[in-house]
Amino acid sequence: LALALVSVALVLGVLTEDSCSPDSSRGKLALSWDCCKVPKEIVGDDFPTKMKKCADKFPLPSKPSETLTADIRPVARNVHVCAAECLFDEMDLLTSDMKLDRTAITKVFVSTHDPLEDFDAVLIPAIDKCFSSYAEEIDQALECKSGAKEFDHCLMRETFLHCPKKMWSNSSECADLKAKVTKCPEYPVVLVPITP
Repeated sequence: LALALVSVALVLGVLTEDSCSPDSSRGKLALSWDCCKVPKEIVGDDFPTKMKKCADKFPLPSKPSETLTADIRPVARNVHVCAAECLFDEMDLLTSDMKLDRTAITKVFVSTHDPLEDFDAVLIPAIDKCFSSYAEEIDQALECKSGAKEFDHCLMRETFLHCPKKMWSNSSECADLKAKVTKCPEYPVVLVPITP
């Protein structure tokens, strides 16, 4: 989950349907982390430092307007993918050959103590599902090919869509956001806000 925070700092604007674009919903939908209240402890205290290091290493290109133009999109996509890979590497979630380390990822996200028990019941099947599907989503034309961004996107989406009742905010805005995420598989979901 912590890994999706890269998406906050580097919001993807690479969606095909206008109705699925984050820009089409700006200001109309709830924030995903306000709907599914994920425990902040899951990301660790050093996460913001690691994320900043990766964002500095892979800065977004300047853009002339609010929406990404077609010529900037491939560059921005590459930046997002490489920043996510950098973050996974900083968090020791990749093997030495830059592949996802399932054992390390499971250890980071799945707890063994009571306060997160309901959350673990969502995360374990999400991790299984995302490990079985992320590889086919990797764009071989991009510079970074670990699958970190693809796995992270899948994990955030699955966790959001199956958020435990006690963590879910039962508002109409959250119901609208859940409907959009369900309809739009590429819609970015971030579950833990960045806080200093």
